[in-house]
Amino acid sequence: MKYHQEDMMRDVRVELGYNPDNMALIEADDIETLRLDEMIRRQVIPSACQVLCTAPVERIDTCRPLRGTLAWAEQEGTGMAFMVLPDDFLRLISISMTNWRRPAKIIAESDPLYPLQSSPFPGVRGNPDRPVAAIVRYPAALVVELYAATGGVEAKLQRALYVAAPRFNSEGYIDLPAPLYHDIIRQIAETVRTVV
Repeated sequence: MKYHQEDMMRDVRVELGYNPDNMALIEADDIETLRLDEMIRRQVIPSACQVLCTAPVERIDTCRPLRGTLAWAEQEGTGMAFMVLPDDFLRLISISMTNWRRPAKIIAESDPLYPLQSSPFPGVRGNPDRPVAAIVRYPAALVVELYAATGGVEAKLQRALYVAAPRFNSEGYIDLPAPLYHDIIRQIAETVRTVV
């Protein structure tokens, strides 16, 4: 759902117990209100990202389909497909390929399971029964590596969903999951409270 920046700032001020309409409290410029508005404005994106990274998947209704071209890197004893992630990538929700029996377990490069994906032993690395998708930083971009994938016409990306990092458009609107809106407002307020 799309929310306007000014409406979000009003809701954060309400959460903080401040003047919700941002009306001037005195005739001169209200320095405190201006400072508070700037702090709120700076915390919208980081707070929204923080909530989106930790929220339960079923509460995120703004997932996008992941599209791209798969490349194949054959390793000793296993196949690995990889794909460059979009610039607005924040979180991978689900990914599966046509030759997998279930969606992949999603891990980070720092996960202890990551080094095992290069193992020559089939029972240790990802396989079609328990595939693994690793989010890895390459020099040029962020990439998802898909283990238990083998190249060929029959192996394609079946389903992939990701959460995009929220951004304001030129009209001041931002697309956020409706079920998480109040959590995001509370997170912004908590962050601002620590600064005020």
